Amino acid sequence: MWSADPEDINAFEPHKQRSMVYTPERRTLRERLIKLGTLLGGDWQTTDDAPSLSNGRRVQEMWLYTMHVSNDHGRLGAPMVHLNSPFALDTLAFHDHMTRFVRVDQAGYTWGLLIHAKASADRANLEVLLQQKKLQPLIDPLDAHCSLDTETPRARGDTPLGNRFGKGFCLWWRRDLTECTDQVIKDNLDELKPLCDALGWTPDRDLAGLAEKAKTAALNQPSVIFQAGDSVRIRKGLLTGRRGRVETIRADGRVLVSLGPASMDFHAEDLFREG
Repeated sequence: MWSADPEDINAFEPHKQRSMVYTPERRTLRERLIKLGTLLGGDWQTTDDAPSLSNGRRVQEMWLYTMHVSNDHGRLGAPMVHLNSPFALDTLAFHDHMTRFVRVDQAGYTWGLLIHAKASADRANLEVLLQQKKLQPLIDPLDAHCSLDTETPRARGDTPLGNRFGKGFCLWWRRDLTECTDQVIKDNLDELKPLCDALGWTPDRDLAGLAEKAKTAALNQPSVIFQAGDSVRIRKGLLTGRRGRVETIRADGRVLVSLGPASMDFHAEDLFREG
């Protein structure tokens, strides 16, 4: 049996968020989240419990998450993020794929389903289902306490989705801290299975034909002049001037570059070799 503790949310008081001194307190919470993940079943991971690059050096929240990723996802190439994009420094893995999550912050616990704007394959399926008016019937049977964020937060029963999905899609539950138990959370997350099955990208559920588009794009790519191990410098965008090392060349011709603690994809024309 697992239940939320009022001390959980105290770990995110403003004066603690940027300080390493409070990492042991957050680590205790992280261990509790890991225990919750074990009770939920499946492969659950957590975000960092200390200030880091991925959380902007500020721990305002922690996520327990499980990503829905097809083994064939690599045939689509890596997510395309332009260097001037607000997501250029976003290194959170679960933003790239449809994710079930439990999040804790100063407001309490929230859990549900997230398709971030970067989760391009799952988002493409979402767009098709919206256009075909097949998404709303999958949402209607869910527990009445759920809420939906598209362009703006919407409570259940508000104006139907129509064809609006905004910058992301998040269907979530939040309850009083005394009601946050592993069984309540598990029951809600289990309700999402039909929705996950409909939205998650696989080769057999490629509603927007992304695999074929990626194959065509790869054939039209110019030959790549880099190879693994090359030292390179970035020539465009927010990271102009940063140095890195080539890890690999993607099937679609983009170059995966290691930039210290993180790796990012670049078009070949955005890089030049050093040495």
